[in-house]
Amino acid sequence: MANDGADITLLPLGVIERRVLAHVAAAVTRAFPGHLVAVSPAGRLPRGIWNTARGQCDSTRLIRYLDRHQVCPAGKLLAICDTDLCTQILTFVFGEAEVGGCYAVMSLHRLRPEVYGMPRSEALFFDRSGKEAIHELGHTFGLRHCYRYDCVMHSSDSIEATDLKREGFCPRCRSLVPRAPNC
Repeated sequence: MANDGADITLLPLGVIERRVLAHVAAAVTRAFPGHLVAVSPAGRLPRGIWNTARGQCDSTRLIRYLDRHQVCPAGKLLAICDTDLCTQILTFVFGEAEVGGCYAVMSLHRLRPEVYGMPRSEALFFDRSGKEAIHELGHTFGLRHCYRYDCVMHSSDSIEATDLKREGFCPRCRSLVPRAPNC
């Protein structure tokens, strides 16, 4: 995986539009100032991560796969897919991350307004995508869920909860985000 010295790498798994990746990279760059963000060449979703009974990708299995097969020296890796995600106990998740670890995953699938019968809206989709990326990466930096509904680190068990969040951290969570090594 080429990351050009970045300490945050975005890894598209499958076909992800460049405009979406560019928006997510910009949102992550704003949320984690001083951190170098890079987009890696696209990879494929690995075999063995599917929950065949549900027809979804198991996000926990995907993180374990990344942990075994990706190199993440002194950095964070966010895998981005467009496949619906679940865990063994949750019927769906927008993403999952290792708290204080290297790896996070997110899905664009349920962030699309049309999944909920709403008209297609690129602006809403991009807003949700940025929030989810920042949220999952926040976990890799050691942040836990925030009690403030408008903080990007608030838990999202529904798309409505995601829509209520801002793209940024509340003051408390912002103070917990480690600064980049070059700051």
